[in-house]
Amino acid sequence: MLKPDPQLDDFEELWTCVCDPAAVDCLAARRLPSDWSRAIVRNALQMCWWWRDDSGEPECLERIFEVRAGV
Repeated sequence: MLKPDPQLDDFEELWTCVCDPAAVDCLAARRLPSDWSRAIVRNALQMCWWWRDDSGEPECLERIFEVRAGV
């Protein structure tokens, strides 16, 4: 499994692409974002698209809020 490296990867950009709870946990274990809004907005907007494939945005948002709150 490939894992992001804080020395090589742009974590702020990776956080804007997070779309499932496992990805949230993977990134959070290495570095938290300085601005949570981009990850939150991305998942919230994707839930509104009529062609969405139920790929886990509600669960991802829930996990983002848990990590952000320190739960």
